[in-house]
Amino acid sequence: MANRFPIIVDSSGVPALKELASGDNLDLTGSGIVNAGTVAVNNLTVGGSQGTNGQTLQSTGSGVAWADAAGGGGAWNVISSTTLTSAVAYVEFTLSGYESYEIRFSNISDFSNMNGTNRYFNAYFSTDGGSNYSSNLRWTKSYTSTRGSSVNFTKSSGAVSALDLIDVYASSSSYVHSLSGVVKLENNISGTSAKHGQYRAIHTREYSSALQPHIKLGEFGVMETSPINKIKFIFDETQSGQATFNFPVGSKFTLYGLSTS
Repeated sequence: MANRFPIIVDSSGVPALKELASGDNLDLTGSGIVNAGTVAVNNLTVGGSQGTNGQTLQSTGSGVAWADAAGGGGAWNVISSTTLTSAVAYVEFTLSGYESYEIRFSNISDFSNMNGTNRYFNAYFSTDGGSNYSSNLRWTKSYTSTRGSSVNFTKSSGAVSALDLIDVYASSSSYVHSLSGVVKLENNISGTSAKHGQYRAIHTREYSSALQPHIKLGEFGVMETSPINKIKFIFDETQSGQATFNFPVGSKFTLYGLSTS
């Protein structure tokens, strides 16, 4: 039952946070004990809800309610963040609840197990939870040559299945590497095939005792009427002649959603 709750010293002589019946919408589950100036509360609900992760209590003008901390929209909320503690073949993200997403990847730096082959770092987009991935993807991009000596521009040859983020070059343990970047997906709503986004990836590798960046950036569109609900990142195993390569330990991925309220 939702009650008002003052701090009371009862017959036990111990100050406690307790409820008095009155009819507000703030519910305290379990008594709190005052100790050294603090109050320990087991559980707190407002309007029958604990809110969602990251929400705060805000005034509604006639009471209080849970609301997104951003207030008014326009803030990127962290949905999930992970740093790999073991090598994995791919990284997948589930998308739900937002129209715009941003995925950042960084600290992908150990390429000593590439077995002397180059690999393509690709992203795949699914509307059925990863059972199938769309082959209705088109992209345009600009990119530097291997050592940044020239800049080129190209586009996909019609509809394709993978977003080519960047190619990572054959490595040995003596080279220093760094791979990072971002993929943004917008207009991810039902009933329209105009799902699109931008991306940027930078792979820096040591050449002749100097770190030289290889950069790709561009735009893409996915022609699917259902929302994208799964994105997979992988060092593509389907490229001819390339050995299996996993994301190394320490690779970091963070998924954001854009608040609109």
